[in-house]
Amino acid sequence: MLPNNALLLSAAIDTTDSDGEARKAGSSWLHRKTGFFMPKAEIQVVDIRKGYVLTDQTALHLRALTDFTDFYGNKRLAGEEWLVDKSVNDVHIIDA
Repeated sequence: MLPNNALLLSAAIDTTDSDGEARKAGSSWLHRKTGFFMPKAEIQVVDIRKGYVLTDQTALHLRALTDFTDFYGNKRLAGEEWLVDKSVNDVHIIDA
């Protein structure tokens, strides 16, 4: 995987991912590590997510579709809206 990109993965059946985390069938997550990645047969690559470069003049306005904990450890509730700007990170990849 290239820097500032991530793979959107989905579990076809209950399995464990490359980090040893249990994944339920139908669940989705991002693989953010740089370098070669070969998914197991029960894991499908759904999409490649490109990172958005954030500057002093740009930010992302995001809305949670479901309850989840974001990449920065913040719990987000369905329907909640927030901004991600350069003070949070220089590049942001939108979560699964």
